[in-house]
Amino acid sequence: MEIFMIPIFGMLTGIFIVGIIFFFNYRVRVIEHKERLMAIEKGVALPEDKAEAVKLNRRPNRLFRGILCLFVGLGLGVALYYSGGPGWAVWGLFVAFIGLGYLTYWFIAERGRVTPELYDQEEKID
Repeated sequence: MEIFMIPIFGMLTGIFIVGIIFFFNYRVRVIEHKERLMAIEKGVALPEDKAEAVKLNRRPNRLFRGILCLFVGLGLGVALYYSGGPGWAVWGLFVAFIGLGYLTYWFIAERGRVTPELYDQEEKID
């Protein structure tokens, strides 16, 4: 009986944590909605939606993604090689090759026209 209680409590804890995250995300959205309604009623300029501004104005940083995926994949491959053997190391190399793909794209398409300083600036994607 006690053996079966551990997985049940583990699953219930996970469901509880996800529920709390959804609840607080909902509360933030309600507060933002009320803020926008009050601004409309008072005739004040509407505050900018932060999530949309970030999505529309940020350039995808493929150099950062490529370096991150490359080294995470290499580290994962080494860890899996020593813990599970060469068959498991392929999964780490899979992630590393995704990183190499990002780096190759950056090298071919963006290296000459985008400098590292421009990655920090917000710029609309055409």
